[in-house]
Amino acid sequence: MARNRKYSLEKGGPKNLTIQWTGIWKNTEVLFDGQRIGEPIPTMKELKQGRTFTLPNGQSLSVQFKQQVFGAQGLEVLIDGRPLPGSDTDPRSRLKLATGVLYFVAGLSALVGILAMSGVKFLQMIGFGWPSLAAGVILAGLAFVGFKKRAPWAFITATALMVIDTVVSLTIAAQGGGRIQPSGMFLRVALIVAVAGGIKAAIDAKKADRDDVTDAFK
Repeated sequence: MARNRKYSLEKGGPKNLTIQWTGIWKNTEVLFDGQRIGEPIPTMKELKQGRTFTLPNGQSLSVQFKQQVFGAQGLEVLIDGRPLPGSDTDPRSRLKLATGVLYFVAGLSALVGILAMSGVKFLQMIGFGWPSLAAGVILAGLAFVGFKKRAPWAFITATALMVIDTVVSLTIAAQGGGRIQPSGMFLRVALIVAVAGGIKAAIDAKKADRDDVTDAFK
C-alpha cells in the first residue's frame, strides 16, 4: 500500500510536492504537480545514501533518510539546501516534537502528583506528592516558553531538571535496596534526549523565522 507526504516549497504555499513510497521506504518517488521527477529510489539503503533531484522550476531537491540512535531522525527533505517546512528535520518540526515530549513529561508528573495527594499510598511511598505536581507545572511552563519564544534556555532548564530527577530516583532506589528496571531507565534517557533536542531546535527555529522575514522583504 502506497503512503505519501505532501509539502510546500515555501511556508504557506501550495502543497504541490509529494513524496510517496511503499512498505518500509521502498520505491520512493518524488512528484511535483502530480508529475514524477527522476527515477524512484528502490530501497531503504539507497534512500539513506540520499538522492538529489532538479525540479521543473530549477530548484535543487535533496531527499535522504537520516537515522540515529538518539536525536533527530526521519526523512530529510531539503530545497536548495534548506529544510522544507513540515519535513522531519525542519527545525520547527523538531521543536514541536521536543515540546510535545516535554508536555507529556509535565502532564505525567502532574498526574502522579495529584494521585498521590488524593491518597494513593503506593505513589506516596515512593516519594510522589505535591513536589511532583509543582514540577509538572514548571515543566509545562518551560515547554510553553520554549516553543513560543524559541528559547533554548527553557529546554536546557527542563533537561537539567529531568536529569536531576533521574539521579535522585536512582539514589532513592539504591538506598532502599531496590532498582530501576532497564526498560524504565531507557525510557527516561530517551525522554531526556528528546527534550534536550529542543535546545538546538529552538536555536535553529529562531534562525529559520528570521530567514523567513528576510526573504519576505527581498
